[in-house]
Amino acid sequence: MREQQRIGMNTGPRPWTPEEEALLGTLRDAELAAKLGRTEQAIKLRRSRRRIAPCQSPCRRWTPEEDALLGKIRDEELAQRTGRSVAAIRQRRTHKGILLAVRQRRLWTPAEDALLGTAPDADIAARLHRPLKSVQHRRLKLKPPLLGSKAPRRWSPDEVSLLGTMPDKKVARRLGRSLRSVKGRRVNLRIPIFNSTRHVWTSEDDRILGTRPDDQVAMLIGATVKAVVHRRAKLKIPPCARQAEKRSRSWNKAEDEIVRTHPPTSSAGLLDRSLSAVKLRRRRLGIRPINRRAWRAAEDKLFSQLNDLDIAEKLDRTLSSVENRRSRLKIPVPHPRWRFFTPEEDALLGTAPDAEIARRFGRHPSSVQARRLKLGLRYRTVRKRRPWTPEEDALLGTDTDTAVAARLGRALATVCIRRQKLGIPNFYWQRRSGRPRQHRSPSPPQTR
Repeated sequence: MREQQRIGMNTGPRPWTPEEEALLGTLRDAELAAKLGRTEQAIKLRRSRRRIAPCQSPCRRWTPEEDALLGKIRDEELAQRTGRSVAAIRQRRTHKGILLAVRQRRLWTPAEDALLGTAPDADIAARLHRPLKSVQHRRLKLKPPLLGSKAPRRWSPDEVSLLGTMPDKKVARRLGRSLRSVKGRRVNLRIPIFNSTRHVWTSEDDRILGTRPDDQVAMLIGATVKAVVHRRAKLKIPPCARQAEKRSRSWNKAEDEIVRTHPPTSSAGLLDRSLSAVKLRRRRLGIRPINRRAWRAAEDKLFSQLNDLDIAEKLDRTLSSVENRRSRLKIPVPHPRWRFFTPEEDALLGTAPDAEIARRFGRHPSSVQARRLKLGLRYRTVRKRRPWTPEEDALLGTDTDTAVAARLGRALATVCIRRQKLGIPNFYWQRRSGRPRQHRSPSPPQTR
């Protein structure tokens, strides 16, 4: 009994015997752990505590029989026979300069090819002991149909003509094909992707080219002028006579005189020419750019006497030039054509329509509206309600509220509220209950 208790209480680690410690370092830790029935971690820990170096197993030398097999069979098969790694086999064969006399990959047999497509690729790969990618590559190479799949649908000329005319997703939805199939077919045919901003040229568009100027053609077909010029040059269509005449229009003496005496912008408008053409003509005639006229003291004195428009007309200057000079001199306008709003005018804003207040103030309606909106004032409308007459009250309840409202020219909600205020039941309730219509006089309105 005591012996059984002693054995049951001995649950600690198994002690090391001298024979077990003598084996440390003579074998690899994994082999020694399997031999002694201990864990590999326990072997490593005991060996490190005893400061015993691990077992260095010497490299196995190659025998002449193993060297004779190099290159004659596959490296994987030789590795299984000799118990060596595939990397060691390849390194030894490369060091010896021995080439493979057999294929490294296993050849496909006709029986294996016949199985392709009869089952899923994963099942065939497990049955033939081949990689899944190898089975897929072989099946795609031989192109047998997949199990349960339909034969690939060929592209018709009508379907090919739709490629590039609309987005690939829309083409795929219209043709009942996958987006990947449509995109791959378009790329293989080198058809550019559809661009909504790019104009698609038709035969009708090509007939218009050269019949009128390029800018008019671009406006008609909804394309840019540059696209029209490029398309016409690609089809070798000459420009119309009007455009050729405008392009080859020569300069005469009268036009040169206008160019000399007028600014470029006004010359372009008078001569119906582009601004760049006028500037080029001025450069060829040797006309220098117009220098800005310096302001004199006598001219500066006019800013305190006249407004900007009068100064521009008197000094033959542009209005923008006069306005810039006034802002630099910081001189206010002496007789402004506008005036500030007074507090009395601001108090009247929103009490009447803007047009009426504008007539009262002698201002423009837009000025009054802008001032009212700037102050955040809303137009307060005073609605004049039409009073109810005894004849109208007598009609309430004699018919539906909709019919009474249409007969009196009032809103449906107004009729309902008036009838409820007088205590008159609706028309449907009177017909259902058979009770006569009751009418009570409304209470007089309270004065405020």
